[in-house]
Amino acid sequence: MQNKNEVLVISAEASSNLYAQRLLELSASEEAPIHYWGVGNQDMIDLGFEALGRAEDMAVMGFQEVLKHYPFIKGIYNNILEQVDKRQTKVALLMDYAEFNMKLAGELKKRGVKVLFYIAPQIWAWRQGRVKKLKASIEDLLCIFPFEEKFYQEHGVPTNFVGHPLLDEIEDKFFDLQERNIYRMQLGLTENQRVLALMPGSRKSEISLNFRTQLDTAKLLKKQDPSVAVVVLAAPGMNLDLLKEYVRSDDPEFLFIQDRPFRMLSVCDFALVSSGTATLVTGLMKKPMVVMYKMKPVSAWLAKKLVSKNNPYFAMVNLIFGKELMPEFFQEKANPKDLAKSISASWFDSSVYQNTLEELEKLPALLGKKGATKRVLDVLREKL
Repeated sequence: MQNKNEVLVISAEASSNLYAQRLLELSASEEAPIHYWGVGNQDMIDLGFEALGRAEDMAVMGFQEVLKHYPFIKGIYNNILEQVDKRQTKVALLMDYAEFNMKLAGELKKRGVKVLFYIAPQIWAWRQGRVKKLKASIEDLLCIFPFEEKFYQEHGVPTNFVGHPLLDEIEDKFFDLQERNIYRMQLGLTENQRVLALMPGSRKSEISLNFRTQLDTAKLLKKQDPSVAVVVLAAPGMNLDLLKEYVRSDDPEFLFIQDRPFRMLSVCDFALVSSGTATLVTGLMKKPMVVMYKMKPVSAWLAKKLVSKNNPYFAMVNLIFGKELMPEFFQEKANPKDLAKSISASWFDSSVYQNTLEELEKLPALLGKKGATKRVLDVLREKL
């Protein structure tokens, strides 16, 4: 039986989970709350979300990884369509998770569901031929980057630029020097100590391919400057034991921190980041960085073949600025020696470091205005 105020939500990525959580929180504060169901994480479940699938179990990336988990993911996919038929759901909000959601969008369209895509597929970066399928399957594309809106409008896709939801996560206290020093003291760090953040990603596959390289890079930097403190920033909800599996007895001393991403970054001066939304979070915190990414060989080979030649960068901050503001290293180029050399040149050279800080001051204005979640909720209510 149809529930008028019911929305199917697919949120299977760590970053989109946060945006979905904020949507649920805002929706619950209104007089006529919406019932949300589909795929989400524990934080969403705690807010009353009805989960048929858990994001923690579905966050896989790369050709080989997806093949390995295909039967499990396919089972959730089929269950969702069965429930759509049973509930007569009329509105769906699909967030990121491009391959799964684009296929699902086509099936939902056949059933008369109004499909909204929030956190757009990165079709502008690779396999641009998919834009025709997207255009035929959705009612509205809620873009969070200005360059996305331009690309999709040029291809006739109905778009609505809502701004970036991360802008609403920034608080003045994250930039307060006194607050930073208190947090540093609590962590056993000194006020003037150089602090390097390692950000290995949120997916198991990302961590397995990137974290060891990050630790080896930190080891080389510690040899160059033993006073550098190293902190490993763990994504909220991540099992720290997963990270500890990659630590060796000869690794330099470092701290694990698990907190709100913006707060964790407030204690750091520089970051080595696995590419993804983390680069944008780091940039909004005005922290210079080096960006790296490693995949399994087959996945990397396919990525190189499919990426659009019109997009020479893969780090989101570089795509937004339209230049390689942050050095980026992919696959075999992401090795400890070259990464350490780049970090040293970008961080220890005060003029280069200061120039990057000045450039990052411009980033928030490039992402629109605050209030993205409210604009998304307004669109949802129009469709119900």
